[in-house]
Amino acid sequence: MPASVRDAALARAGRLSAAARSIVDIAAVVGQRVPSALLAALVPDCSVAVEEAVARGVLVTQGAALGFRHELIREAIKNAISPPRRASLHAQVLAGLESAPEGADNARLAHHAECAGLAGPASRYARLAAGDAARVGALREVWLQSERALRHGSELGVDERFELLIQSTRAANFSSMRMGDGAGVAERAVALADEIGDPVKQARTRSALAWPLWSSDRLDEARAVAVEAVSILDEDGDPGDLARARATHLRIEAAGFDPAVVADAGPRALALADAAGLDEVRIEIEISLGLARGHLGAPQRSSFSAARSERPVRPV
Repeated sequence: MPASVRDAALARAGRLSAAARSIVDIAAVVGQRVPSALLAALVPDCSVAVEEAVARGVLVTQGAALGFRHELIREAIKNAISPPRRASLHAQVLAGLESAPEGADNARLAHHAECAGLAGPASRYARLAAGDAARVGALREVWLQSERALRHGSELGVDERFELLIQSTRAANFSSMRMGDGAGVAERAVALADEIGDPVKQARTRSALAWPLWSSDRLDEARAVAVEAVSILDEDGDPGDLARARATHLRIEAAGFDPAVVADAGPRALALADAAGLDEVRIEIEISLGLARGHLGAPQRSSFSAARSERPVRPV
């Protein structure tokens, strides 16, 4: 931050009374936009102090909320608060948001809990925020919140940690994060699954690792771990687990290696997906079969496509 901006912001805030400066400090911790109802809940009878901060130009009105003229001003004021007091203010804001009648965004709650040094709530709200982000397809946010949950989740159970690692791997790989992030998270998941010794978890982590390895152009490694995932699962085991592992392996074979392997193993993988009732996995396998048949010079409609074409078309 430019020193001139910081000094100007702090000089203006320094002319406030103690009550008004307290309001400004809390507002700086809340964020760029501060709902008036939240501020009133955090500091009762604050109207005079708020009016002073607005009159001095430190805060500005934004409809029914208050805010700062520029984010740099907020950052300068927030950074001037001592770390212990800043953590205490974050805890105060967290409590105010938790008790708000309309509720609060889980990502915001996770942020304030983390900044307050409250590991348990930070992990709990981050897990909820990751779920919120996943439902709307915000994969970068899924990755960030999953990592926050893991970072503060010292009390997480093994299964919860495992699922977060799998979720984080997928989100990191299919979002705009650096390519190496997904592989790093997946390798942590592999280590945890090996420590647990659960074959299904071991297979899932290797299938998850295959995708970021592929995205990073580590093609032979991706193929190897995908094959390993299939080999870990017993043919007599759960058909759904095996179908998912085979779907990953077949996609890699179809896209970059041996389409004949896909043509040979694809029908068995489809049967597994059908037995488990996994339509999404079946579609993945059908796509791999289509790619393989195209590479082999034998294009034909998949059974899935044929079945769809035979359905009656509803009038629009």
